[in-house]
This record gives sequence, C-alpha cells and structure tokens, in this order.
Amino acid sequence: MSTPKNVITNTFLSLISDRDLVADLTDQEMTELLDYYINDSTYLRFKKCKTNLSNQEPYDYHTDEFIADGLNKTYVLTDYPTLPNEDAISLIVTVDGENVGYTFTESTKTFVLTNLPTVNSEGSIGYLFTGQFNEDLSEEEILILSYGMLLSWFSAKFYKHDNYKNKITPRDYTSFSSANLLDKLLEVKKETTRELRVLINSYTYNDFTGFN
Repeated sequence: MSTPKNVITNTFLSLISDRDLVADLTDQEMTELLDYYINDSTYLRFKKCKTNLSNQEPYDYHTDEFIADGLNKTYVLTDYPTLPNEDAISLIVTVDGENVGYTFTESTKTFVLTNLPTVNSEGSIGYLFTGQFNEDLSEEEILILSYGMLLSWFSAKFYKHDNYKNKITPRDYTSFSSANLLDKLLEVKKETTRELRVLINSYTYNDFTGFN
C-alpha cells in the first residue's frame, strides 16, 4: 500500500484561503511548488514520524513528443514510474495542443489514441506524477505534514511580504494595511508553529501509558 502525496497537499490547500497560490501556475509548476513544501515538511518539521517517510517515490513529470504520420495511433512512453499509486498519477495526451481520447496499458506503457491524428499533427504523451509515500500514512500523520507545509508557506509569505501586499484582495487589504502586514504574518506563523508543536507532541505520546 502507499499514500499519494497529493492527499497531503490537498489537505494543505484546504487549510489556506489564498487562491493566488494556484491562480497563475500550470499543473506542473503547482506540483513542483507543493513538492518543495512537502519535502520541507517531511525532512525539517516531522523528523520523528513513526512511518518511514524516506521510503517514497519523488515527484516526476515526463512527456514524449511525436509528429503524426496519418497511419499510426499507437505510441509507447519511454519512461514511467515504478508501481505508481493510481491516485498519484495523471496521464497526458494531446494533439495540436488539445486533449484527446485514448486508452492506456500500464504494463506496456502504451497509449492508443481514440482517433487517428492527421498527418503532421504535433502530439504529446506523458504523465504528471505527484509522488507517493510507499507506506500508508495515518490521518494524524497526514495532518501533521499538512501543517508543516502550512508553516513553509507562511515562511515564504514572510520573506515575500512586499509582493504579497499587491496580490491580496481589496477586502483583505482593508483588514490589515501594508504597514502591519508583516506583523500579521508573523503572528499567524507563530500560531501555526504552536499548533504544529501540539500536533506532534500528541502524536509522539498518544501511545504513552505512564512510567512503570
């Protein structure tokens, strides 16, 4: 069994209200950013996880390009992740920049397009793999990793607060001016740090029954 990393990143996204994080990013850019946050959370903020977080498959993105010959609609990928969790991988098939129908056989890494592409059409086949932990994570572990991502996100906001003030909504801008924005970010970051510490302490000692 395994846990797709997008299970953690989706929980993280549910904890934030700043949709500008995703507004101007492609799926690939978004996955790369979230992968950075989740690695930060894994290796810096949750070092004593009872599950082996180092046993994982990393984020990966791969495409093969082709020029249609008007005769063939079967194409084989040159690369594919080993035993990916089906919820962690999205397949990519386009012709002239448009998504097209297909069937895919994982054992042979073969795509068969539903319709025959016209001659000289430019096509692409590939995948976006969010990565996975190769062991099942508990709901508690998922939440801790998500809060770790949240802290990494606030840290990024802290260092980029001058740019951030130009991206917030007018309603938010009336709630705190640019003059106190930094103080607001620091306050929320500290509260997130406290919440993460409580979660980790509870997780660490939830099996503790007292000293003998």
